[in-house]
Amino acid sequence: METAASDSDQSGTSNFQMPEIRYCTDPGEVDTVVWEHFAEAKLIGFDIEWKPNTIKGQDSWTAVVQVSTSAVSLVAHVSQMCCDAPQGEALPRDLRWLLENPEVLKCGVGIVQDLQKLSTDFNIDATRSYLDVGVIAAAHGIPSNGIKNLANHFGLVINKSKSVSMSNWERRRLSETQVFYAAQDAYMGIWLLQRIFASYGEIYPSIFEWARPFSDLSTFKQCLNVQEFSVFAPLVQQTLAAERAAQRERSTARRNRNSQHTPKP
Repeated sequence: METAASDSDQSGTSNFQMPEIRYCTDPGEVDTVVWEHFAEAKLIGFDIEWKPNTIKGQDSWTAVVQVSTSAVSLVAHVSQMCCDAPQGEALPRDLRWLLENPEVLKCGVGIVQDLQKLSTDFNIDATRSYLDVGVIAAAHGIPSNGIKNLANHFGLVINKSKSVSMSNWERRRLSETQVFYAAQDAYMGIWLLQRIFASYGEIYPSIFEWARPFSDLSTFKQCLNVQEFSVFAPLVQQTLAAERAAQRERSTARRNRNSQHTPKP
């Protein structure tokens, strides 16, 4: 197991501090980290990585599973844990328990497909008790189009390089850049949810109690049915309508400019 120092500079702002990063390639090490740092967690950031596959319609197996609290971000290199077990049985026992635990909310941006893939790859049921932070952000009138744009909304610039996201996650040992990228993706689920909670949820005794009603909601419309959220709904719908109108105006202006510069036959 390797402990990596957090690096605020890679995030683009000195005000952002990553949690301690634990990179593990051994199942026993993963279970130790989960037991010591996640056993009491009610809310965790989550993400996965896999090697890009150039064959259309085929996906590689999940190679890396990341979970994070505000204190520790675990990067489990599960593709290196398959030597003594079939691929689908290679998920460490305590990590499996954490991901299947219905009392633990897993949060991330666009999290549903990742949970479905993980569940299929490892024959587990991790598709319950999740929070799609992008959906929650949109429901509160915050423009949401991926982690990078959401972070920008809250004044944080992060590096989401394609050369890293599309790199070989099945290599024997991940590079420091890959480990940081993976840990950051998991932690950002927690960090972004905290920012939204600070703006809209402070009347609640805890972020967990505020977020719980949004569990397992994958669309903005579903959020409108949350009783605790209903007080915001009219304002949010107004905000979204105004944003859509502004987008239409920008599109019309762009088409007009393009037509003016179109050469005549």
